[in-house]
Amino acid sequence: MVNSATAEVNAKGKANSRRTKKSQEVNMDKNNQTETTAIAVQEKTSETSTQGICFIEPSIPLPGNRPIATSMLKISDEVSIMGLRPVDASDLQVVGTISAMGERPIAASTMKVWDTLTLSGDRPIAASMIKISETEMIMGNRPIASNFIDNLEDLMGFLD
Repeated sequence: MVNSATAEVNAKGKANSRRTKKSQEVNMDKNNQTETTAIAVQEKTSETSTQGICFIEPSIPLPGNRPIATSMLKISDEVSIMGLRPVDASDLQVVGTISAMGERPIAASTMKVWDTLTLSGDRPIAASMIKISETEMIMGNRPIASNFIDNLEDLMGFLD
């Protein structure tokens, strides 16, 4: 089975999986000593473009023949970890960060916290209206609530 991501064989019989830089435009910024590469892309017209999705095909195919599609993504910044990755703009309210395995955000929440447990870090115990007066308790003195409940969010509480 042959696809566009497989290696091409040139006239000498030698396999070559990369195209030359002739289809790319390379610019060198002398002040910052950085190289900028612009890849020519072509718009692929298909019936999906009428649905609001426009596929763009680069002149050099991506590994695995992956398409590049337009999106409504709003980029606020770029991080240079393992290449240039976009940072999505969102409406998430960040109240702090945790420095465990990188900077991880702590999002604002409307959950009412009754108490905390210090098992593997401070874990919140959500305040709820679950009636547990006549239920059995399981390991860790945790109640078993009824499956028939009005507000499922109260039952779910805080999930990792």
